[in-house]
Amino acid sequence: MKTVAHSMCPCGKRSFASERLAEKALGKAKASHRARMEVVGSRRIGKQENRFYLCQAGDAYHLTSESRRDYQMRTIPAPTLTWEQFQASERRAA
Repeated sequence: MKTVAHSMCPCGKRSFASERLAEKALGKAKASHRARMEVVGSRRIGKQENRFYLCQAGDAYHLTSESRRDYQMRTIPAPTLTWEQFQASERRAA
């Protein structure tokens, strides 16, 4: 299977110059993962890339196995309550 044209990003990861190339690389990575699953006979053979994203360090795209939801949970801070809001919620719970 031919590899998709890529280079190294300043952040140290494999990068793809366009969204189209990243999409093509993602498809090849998924196909390769499925083929390994069939040979091994198990679904648990490591991480699988499931999306691509635009890198902020360079003008390129990277593949990732992290879901968009997990990324948002990791990067978006949880809402905080004021002391008054906390006390009000405690009173409602009691």
